[in-house]
Amino acid sequence: MEVVETGMMTKLHEVLRPLNVVLMAEEDITKIAGEFEGSRIHHKELTTQRQVLRKDMRAYPHIVSVALEGNRIVK
Repeated sequence: MEVVETGMMTKLHEVLRPLNVVLMAEEDITKIAGEFEGSRIHHKELTTQRQVLRKDMRAYPHIVSVALEGNRIVK
């Protein structure tokens, strides 16, 4: 396994040369560097949840200050 990884890593610099990347089809670039659809959806859901939580923290600072004790959340 390590031999295969070493072989792949030695060729990686050739494949990802700037000129080669510029000449690649957008589909190929997405296959190499893009997120999977499931990951993209999950990331978007987490971003939305974070936005809601931040909004709630700003809207209810007195509740947040009561719930927090030091760096840990008190239930």
